Amino acid sequence: MKKAKKQRVKPKKFEPFEHTADIGLVVYGLTLKTLFKNSASGMFSFLADLSSITPDKKVFIEVRGIDYESLLINFLNEMLFQFNTKKIIFSEFNIKQFKKYYLKAEISGCRLSELKTGPHYEIKAATYHNLKISRLKNSFETRILFDI
Repeated sequence: MKKAKKQRVKPKKFEPFEHTADIGLVVYGLTLKTLFKNSASGMFSFLADLSSITPDKKVFIEVRGIDYESLLINFLNEMLFQFNTKKIIFSEFNIKQFKKYYLKAEISGCRLSELKTGPHYEIKAATYHNLKISRLKNSFETRILFDI
């Protein structure tokens, strides 16, 4: 009798959750840096199917916070600002520097006009409502609410 091959299960990056007036994400990451990247992917997945985007535009951003929660909110809201002003939907998030309460990133995407469909949601901001980054045994987790 042959032994069945073990399949590696990809760790879940994020999952949406229902909220009365807003939309939310539970985000996972093996490291804080990965948690931040997965949060960005999750937020932009509310706007478009990221797998359909061929990135050809790059933007560099730099943000600071007073703790990791404020750094995360500043990171997400800076990307929303870039999205709204430059009309670029981002799909790749390359964090170049990640230090205590500081990050510098190169984010890439395509013009909003190149999408076959418009954004699924209009996100006004990432919020601090019940935001807490939790350190688990071997990973990190957070819940983020977005004002729509």
